[in-house]
Amino acid sequence: MAKPVQLSNGRSWHTQSAAKAHFKEILNRHVDGQRVIAPVDHSDLLALLEAYGHEILEHAKKSGSGVAHFFRDRDQEHNGLTSCFYVKRTDGKLRKVDRERSCIPPSRDSQNDGALDGWRAHP
Repeated sequence: MAKPVQLSNGRSWHTQSAAKAHFKEILNRHVDGQRVIAPVDHSDLLALLEAYGHEILEHAKKSGSGVAHFFRDRDQEHNGLTSCFYVKRTDGKLRKVDRERSCIPPSRDSQNDGALDGWRAHP
């Protein structure tokens, strides 16, 4: 059964696969080191963090900072072989947006295994 995804900014998808495809498309429109500038993309990423990345946002709030912007860069935890989103907070600290901290939750059907693939781009 398809599981819909609804974000606080009003964006929604009928399936998790459609939501993943949307975020993968945002990632693939950017090159490593490039800041996410489009307001709609920033809004979607922030809403995704609000929904599924509580740890990143709570940590930022506790330190008195918020999200300054998102950008794409190499994922050094995977030897730089993939790219992912990062959050630059208003206090200047960086946090990787990854499968452990912010994701569209995995579905139970086999078609959606690897629910986080949309967060990584392979060169």
